[in-house]
Amino acid sequence: MPKAPLGVFALLALSAASAGAQQTTLAPSPEVSCLTPAAAERGEPEYPFKQYKSAAPGRVKATATFEGNDLLPWPAVRIDSQEGDDAFVTEVKAHLRTLRTPCLKRGAKATLQYDFVFVPGSGEVFWGAPVDLADEARRQLVKCVASQPGHEKMRYPNNALNSNIQGRVWARIRFDAPDQPPQVVMHSRPKASVLAREVELWLAQRRMPCLPAGEVIAASQTFDFVIEGGAYGFKPMTLTQYLGNVKDIGKRRLTLDTTTMGCPFQLKVVYRQPDAPNAVGEVGEPNPARKPLLDLLAASSLDMRNEALDAVYADTADITVPCIKIDLKPPEKTS
Repeated sequence: MPKAPLGVFALLALSAASAGAQQTTLAPSPEVSCLTPAAAERGEPEYPFKQYKSAAPGRVKATATFEGNDLLPWPAVRIDSQEGDDAFVTEVKAHLRTLRTPCLKRGAKATLQYDFVFVPGSGEVFWGAPVDLADEARRQLVKCVASQPGHEKMRYPNNALNSNIQGRVWARIRFDAPDQPPQVVMHSRPKASVLAREVELWLAQRRMPCLPAGEVIAASQTFDFVIEGGAYGFKPMTLTQYLGNVKDIGKRRLTLDTTTMGCPFQLKVVYRQPDAPNAVGEVGEPNPARKPLLDLLAASSLDMRNEALDAVYADTADITVPCIKIDLKPPEKTS
């Protein structure tokens, strides 16, 4: 794939500054995180043989309810909607009943929603991460987080202003008590380390007074430091523009057919390499058939100068995915 110019924008004009504009994302719930078997060992629903041979597509949306007791170790499964034969439903139910939530306390319940897509021709089955129906209540709890008196506003460090340093910082935050500061893991580019220290000090003054006893809330939060008149980060781009700048993209075997993914569609990629996988989200109705593409984007590192990587770190790239087929083969070795 020829290298395409990546849309990166950086502009700086000194006068004043905006410190720590924030965006918060809830982390997967404990019930989702403790699902067993582990994701790599979980397997997948089998594509029913008759439907596979006739290239019949299928889609099943289902809800699995887990209870913390020894009487019903497998979840109760409800089918919310289906496309295609009942054989697809049978396979989804059999798969979901192999799952367990060992962290669930006695008497507690967890309700997880799944969406499975059976792709004809390839015989592959795709599904996204389960949606925990309790997440909405957790999002409401996050809204009660407040700073200790006298620490409400985050300042822009003077040494960063004097050095014309802009940057994004993101933190993984975990509240486990209403009257204690969160546990925090900080992430930033080296140039923005002075900004990360300011964020860490500010987070130490945050509390979640509405947190129920025994509850744990984990989230990630992005902080954007911008000198007034400045702007930096990704411009909107196409999938081919993004992939053209992925590190070592020409050295791997890559086959993608977005015509099987409900194209055209939009994705949002929050760039976090090398500290963590990139966060990839779908705009509009999710489609589990996009999982190979989402996994690729989550693992991808960009081949860019340090100045450009400073500008896009923890920023969100708006990516348009057209109807295309990509078939890349690494160059053959010559003797």
